[in-house]
Amino acid sequence: MTLPGFGESVEFMFNPDFSKITSSVFVEAMGQVFFSLSLGAGTIITYSSHINKNQNLVTSASWIVIPGIIISIVAGLMIFTFVFTYGSRADVDKGPGLIFIVLPVMFGHLGSLGGVLCALFMVGLLFAGLSSTVSLLEPCVKYLVDKTKYDRATLTYMVSFGIFLVGIIVILSMNTNYKQYFHYFNKDLFDWIVWISMNILLTWGGFFSSLFIGYFVPKEKLRSWVSGYIKSDFAFYFWLYSLRILAPLMVIVIFIKRIQEFDAQ
Repeated sequence: MTLPGFGESVEFMFNPDFSKITSSVFVEAMGQVFFSLSLGAGTIITYSSHINKNQNLVTSASWIVIPGIIISIVAGLMIFTFVFTYGSRADVDKGPGLIFIVLPVMFGHLGSLGGVLCALFMVGLLFAGLSSTVSLLEPCVKYLVDKTKYDRATLTYMVSFGIFLVGIIVILSMNTNYKQYFHYFNKDLFDWIVWISMNILLTWGGFFSSLFIGYFVPKEKLRSWVSGYIKSDFAFYFWLYSLRILAPLMVIVIFIKRIQEFDAQ
């Protein structure tokens, strides 16, 4: 807050430019929200199989979401303050480079203190990545624990090793020396995996999940499942309407937008 870029950081994050809000922005926003939620859908389903049936999921989610939002805002103010103090707005759009290139340079301006803060920041980033990996690994491991005779530790090592091998191949597809062997239709293997995951697996998985829950699960059973945290009939029917109409429609709009972007490339 004592750095000169703090005011610009606050203005950048909280002063909206409504002239830039177009239909494409809404589609992109829906796509980002859908991707973020779908990425954790398997994890949520897996973890929910372990909880007490009387657990209030809305209350539990609130204890996670609200602190998460607050921490994200604080982190954003901190990062952008560094960027605007020692860099420019052009540095904001550098994606991964913002974390691994721009921020270390910014921390370097703080001298020895900056070195300590940078190390702590990267350690925190490492643990954030590891904790997310544990969560995303659980659905696969839990499924194999239920379907095979192997213990959890053995299956965890096996799945992790398999992911490690696939990861090496994906990384090689982005390497200049090996890219030619993993290049298909003007895209490398990494681009294809990202595109298929985001636009096929996550998108249509969410689409059919919404239709299954909305149309094939009996309405009375759904009402009993959510009675602990969706009290009013109006809220329940709006939620059901969202599952049956709004969510599938949103998925179709996002998918059409992604196909148009793919053709443009």
